[in-house]
Amino acid sequence: MDNPDKIFLIIKAYSDRYNAYARTQKEFGYNGIDDITDAFRHAYWNAIMTRDVGYDFAKEIADNHELNRDNLTEKSKEMDLWNNHIGREIGRELSKNGITNDDSYAKETLNTMDKLMHKPSN
Repeated sequence: MDNPDKIFLIIKAYSDRYNAYARTQKEFGYNGIDDITDAFRHAYWNAIMTRDVGYDFAKEIADNHELNRDNLTEKSKEMDLWNNHIGREIGRELSKNGITNDDSYAKETLNTMDKLMHKPSN
């Protein structure tokens, strides 16, 4: 992929991030940090980003987002990276089955909450 084409994928991934904030607000009524809403937001963002920009580029964007933030503890980064991974797996599976609507991605993410880290491990 040429670099000029990547800018459109970056813009879409950025848009998906805000979609994830809005969807978290809709599902939970708030957007928290190091809690169940944080887990959902990261997984959902990565699920829809995988749909929109592909698994590998979604991973690259999400990993850079987490690893280049100085304000997170190592445990919070670990939590976010795990939840991002689960989200990308959701996105890969739904995309493979031709499912593209946001509601399906949110529902599957909610159905997978038991696999997500809801707080940083001690």
